Amino acid sequence: MRGAVLHAPGDVRFEERDDPEIIKPTDAVIRTVATCVCGSDLWDYRGINPVERPTAFGHEYVGIVEEVGDDVTTIRPGQFVIGSFFASDNTCPNCRNGYQTNCLHREFVGAEGCQADKIRIPLADGTLVATPSQPAKEHIASLLACSDVMGTGWYAAVAAQVQPGDTVAVVGDGAVGLCAVIAARELGAARIIAMSRSHPVPPPRAGTPPHRRAFTMSTWDQTQLRTFTPADDLHISPLREDGVTYGTPTWIWSVVVGSDLYVRPYNGPRSRWYQAAMTQKAGRIRIAGTEYDVAFAPADDTVLDATDDAYRTKYDPSPYVEHMLRSGPRSTTVRITPTA
Repeated sequence: MRGAVLHAPGDVRFEERDDPEIIKPTDAVIRTVATCVCGSDLWDYRGINPVERPTAFGHEYVGIVEEVGDDVTTIRPGQFVIGSFFASDNTCPNCRNGYQTNCLHREFVGAEGCQADKIRIPLADGTLVATPSQPAKEHIASLLACSDVMGTGWYAAVAAQVQPGDTVAVVGDGAVGLCAVIAARELGAARIIAMSRSHPVPPPRAGTPPHRRAFTMSTWDQTQLRTFTPADDLHISPLREDGVTYGTPTWIWSVVVGSDLYVRPYNGPRSRWYQAAMTQKAGRIRIAGTEYDVAFAPADDTVLDATDDAYRTKYDPSPYVEHMLRSGPRSTTVRITPTA
């Protein structure tokens, strides 16, 4: 087959490549009908990211299913499908809570390049969505937007908790921003303001320290702890580098040990929310339907065994429990306290 390969900044070649094959029983192979260039593809093309070797290009696609693995049950050959740029199983805890791009088994579909005649799609049941019938040619470009930018814009509107009648500001009017405008409208926003930059913005002066919010440590009361103990909806949002705005909420498991609330990152020290929490030391959580401004601190080693027991008690028989007891997540246990 033929496919696009980036050899160096500004050097994209359409070359002969091996046809993709089913590797795992959860895979599918599709014949592409349309693909496109994403803004993040241009980072490599323009040399913003280093290009160390020839790399297959592209991660946005729609196509026709040609072959499926033995374990694929919801997709069949001949269907027109839209696929995400991240493969997800759509069954793990993160997926079930609406965070498919943080699937515990995710794979980057673009690793094999989607600007090609054919593509192998991992975790096909969770990654591909079939249309009821073959779409008309004039609708294909719009459906292609659902492979990346529409989903990203929709997630932004949902994460911002847009409600009917709201006034919504969308910062940035590129492809994702315009899709966020569409999403906000569909969610009922009464007024939508799209913002763009019309002139260069000078970078901050070197050495300018970020604003840091002052806070006083407090403690949870017993009523809160009784509410937290069975709750399975904790979303964590550490402060960003500016020390003012909150990061995107991330759903994670939580446990109560004694008079404290604890969490662990599934990916241990590599977790982005964990890195932000340990740097900024503060942020916000939402649990049991209520938001709290909080402080983050590494858990004391003396509570780790009790925290292990709390994870087993609360989350057995989930297959992910044992992973949360391994050294990576265990060593990055975080104590969360309210701030006043």
